[in-house]
Amino acid sequence: MPDLQDNTITQTETTSDSGNNTMPKFRGDSYFFIENGDFTQSDLQRFGVIDEFGFRTTSLVTLTNKKLISICSGQVFIQPQTGFEDTKVNLILKPYRQPINGLSVKYFIYRGLPKSSFVAGSLVADASASGFMAHIHSEFNSLYGTLNPVPQFLAKYIGYPDETMNQDSADLIDAYFYKLSQTYTNETGDITNSAFQFECPMIPAGIHLATVTGEVGLDIVLNAGDFYLENDSNPFQLNLAYARAQSFTLSVTNPTELYPTKLIKENCVRFLDAAAFYGLHAHGGSIRLFQQNTIESADDIYLVIDGFHTKTKQYIYIQGERQRTYNFYDYYLHPDSGHSIKKGSVADNLTATGFGTSSWPLLESTNSANFYLQLITDSNAGAVAFVKMGNLVSKNELGFVRDTNLIQPPSEDENEPIDQNYSKLLHFSFPASGSNALSSFVQMIYEGKEYVLTTNTPSVDPEEEPTEPQPVFLKDLDDVFGLINAKSFYSVGSDLHFPTIEDQNLQLIHFPLSNGRTDVGTVVSKRTEDAIMATEDEIVRRVTYETLLNTLNRKTIQFVKSSNSTKDVSSSSIKEFDPKTNNFYQPEEPYYFKTTLFTDNGQTITGLTLETLDGTIPTKKILGITKEENQQLVDLIANEGLNNVRVYFENILYDEKYFYSNQTLRYKIYSLKLIGEINSGNNFIYSPNEQILVRTIDELVFTSKKYSEVIPKLNDKDKLEFVIPYLEVDLNS
Repeated sequence: MPDLQDNTITQTETTSDSGNNTMPKFRGDSYFFIENGDFTQSDLQRFGVIDEFGFRTTSLVTLTNKKLISICSGQVFIQPQTGFEDTKVNLILKPYRQPINGLSVKYFIYRGLPKSSFVAGSLVADASASGFMAHIHSEFNSLYGTLNPVPQFLAKYIGYPDETMNQDSADLIDAYFYKLSQTYTNETGDITNSAFQFECPMIPAGIHLATVTGEVGLDIVLNAGDFYLENDSNPFQLNLAYARAQSFTLSVTNPTELYPTKLIKENCVRFLDAAAFYGLHAHGGSIRLFQQNTIESADDIYLVIDGFHTKTKQYIYIQGERQRTYNFYDYYLHPDSGHSIKKGSVADNLTATGFGTSSWPLLESTNSANFYLQLITDSNAGAVAFVKMGNLVSKNELGFVRDTNLIQPPSEDENEPIDQNYSKLLHFSFPASGSNALSSFVQMIYEGKEYVLTTNTPSVDPEEEPTEPQPVFLKDLDDVFGLINAKSFYSVGSDLHFPTIEDQNLQLIHFPLSNGRTDVGTVVSKRTEDAIMATEDEIVRRVTYETLLNTLNRKTIQFVKSSNSTKDVSSSSIKEFDPKTNNFYQPEEPYYFKTTLFTDNGQTITGLTLETLDGTIPTKKILGITKEENQQLVDLIANEGLNNVRVYFENILYDEKYFYSNQTLRYKIYSLKLIGEINSGNNFIYSPNEQILVRTIDELVFTSKKYSEVIPKLNDKDKLEFVIPYLEVDLNS
């Protein structure tokens, strides 16, 4: 097994920098959610696949007079439990500090806590009810204790609804975590009513939440980002109806509707088994027990998770192209057998089969200290796998598997042929206690085939002859920029307040190297809106899409809204347009734009290239268009009813060749279109009503003419660091 080592990764490190058969460490540091780990779980209570029609997202357990404990520090939101509103509540914990570095959890949802521990009539329960109550009473008194009289501590202030709250079961959970609390006091010191009259309290890790006898549940929801899509076609939503359920099961209601069935099944990889979550700590880390010692060894951790029915269950999640699960598009199929994967616990005894477990798109294995798989590939030069979470034993570069580590060579013996339709073996190992392999989790991304669309549009003008479908070979760039119609949960005061939006699902992307080859990295994507003063009378609104290189340095960090585990400085915030400072978008250090003027077909174009302060090769791609141009794409999504949309860059020369300006500057021009799924589940390319052209000089920055021409040209280098890091190079001079 390869050595595990700490990483000290630089700002631009990707696969070429270092990493020969090594994996970075990840550590878990969290509290076990049940006092002493004393509980039971039956097969009917377990997390995971029930059958081809059902997937339980909740780990249900049975307790007798046991304390429930906060897994980590975070914000809390209390909701009534459907069907048991008079006796039970559900508690939503949004992590402030992630308990496992490298794994981003959006919510822990505790189901079935006694209402009396949190709510007493219209008030919150007494401070003596639990450590949680004592903590929030102390916080409340520190804020309002100086008022005379001290206002009542109403239950609705921690989210529990009353008749003034207007909570709807269809409301998304995020809307309540990101809405600003609107509480006011009148002249007598009473807090007056408002639509969002609550404040999600912050609590420390390891605090006593409630004491329970009976059945309780825990959902672990993985983070994909803090945004939502208008008219989202996903049949499952993280809303209050889900949050209030006694337990939750993803259900296929009409299996004859293939695309909706696929969409509901995609959601299973948004959840993690509680047993696997705690089993991950045995890879490196520790579990804290309430008012007891911390445990670290696989043997001790196995004893703590022993009550789970899934204590020896391993899960493998594989993401394919377009952030869908592997073989969502029936693209990874063996040309002869139709199988999509080989898998097994013994390297030389793998089973060829379809991907998934009872048609749900994840792999489950039981009591496998070792797990092997082979995936379908066409052996193209860009084929790559990346293991985000899990212990990959086979040869890799900091979790990346490509080239000779992934592709099988031709057989040298004609009597022993090698099936090159399959990749090389990917070998994973899991901690074990004696003969028991601990429940654990693998999360990986795989792009093993060149992605080709077999048609260019689903519609044909009835007055024209139908065109023959043509294969469209998608570039790496065509699977990067989404978020087009995404909406932020942040409240904004006006249309000149601009929230940023991030998609936290990783994507694979290639970057050019100075030697002509490409390197590969993982990125998340970000969308930023801004406004810029073009003239004294004209404001140009713009939209910028960019990639943020994901970190492989998995040291524990605080997870807050102003930062995340990316190499690029990242922020999810709201920027207000200020015409006095012109605070428009610019890349975060060490990146900056350099402007280059050139002529294209008689037009003067402001070209942008991406530079770094230390002169290293940039590992970022940026798309910049105006708000009006972006709205064309938004309208196209709505008009065509598209799902899972990405920007498609159509080279108007069609052969990937370059234009040359009068100054012999080399550049490309792309026409922006959209790739999206329709209700059949197939992808097609769609064109907006008006052509949107973007130009690029360095194949890193792609901008429309109007987007880049309004950027100020600075010649006073002394003011550079105080204003914006832009340089102008005029090739006409």
